[in-house]
Amino acid sequence: MSDLFHGWAARSGGPALHIGELPGRKSVCLYTIEAGVIRTHAFFKSSDDAERVVAIIDRLTGVARP
Repeated sequence: MSDLFHGWAARSGGPALHIGELPGRKSVCLYTIEAGVIRTHAFFKSSDDAERVVAIIDRLTGVARP
């Protein structure tokens, strides 16, 4: 799994948004976790596509990654 895949959550709580690999899935996916429940919302055709979206969300949220 790429070190670039991770999640985002509001400090006030609520669902957390993640991009990464899940057990039993062949593709990297976009999913949320809320109250311990994982819901998948989208699948990426490649890891490169997923990493591009991670970079976009990081820029939008002001997250600085090394």
